[in-house]
Amino acid sequence: MIIDNIRMYLSIDIVDPEEEQPEEYIFLPWESYYASTSEKFATSTPLFNSLAGSLYPIINKMGDFTLFVTEYFNVNEATIQGADLGSAIPKARGYLVTIDDFIGLPLSLLVIFFLLTMAVVVVYKIILAMIKLLKP
Repeated sequence: MIIDNIRMYLSIDIVDPEEEQPEEYIFLPWESYYASTSEKFATSTPLFNSLAGSLYPIINKMGDFTLFVTEYFNVNEATIQGADLGSAIPKARGYLVTIDDFIGLPLSLLVIFFLLTMAVVVVYKIILAMIKLLKP
């Protein structure tokens, strides 16, 4: 319904909230993953084995974090709100193009530039405030 219309309009893949989501993320050890996906060589080089071994805890923590987030947030509600916000941007740009044609100036580009500049300033100030909080 709404997801299909958005997928058709934006021509990107969006997670359908009615589809079954995995309950837990299982990360295979590097050796078994390589053995199941490699067609050319039987084993990986020692460099990639050590690199994969050092990255495995980081990837595992990322999977644990995604499970933590999905437990506390409603994925269906977030998908619907994201789709609503995503459809508001083309709608606003359509209105701004109409105003541009009426006035004869590129007002929409100025508005988008102003909004992006404001967003960058806000993010910069948030980062500075967080650094001040973390610095002793």
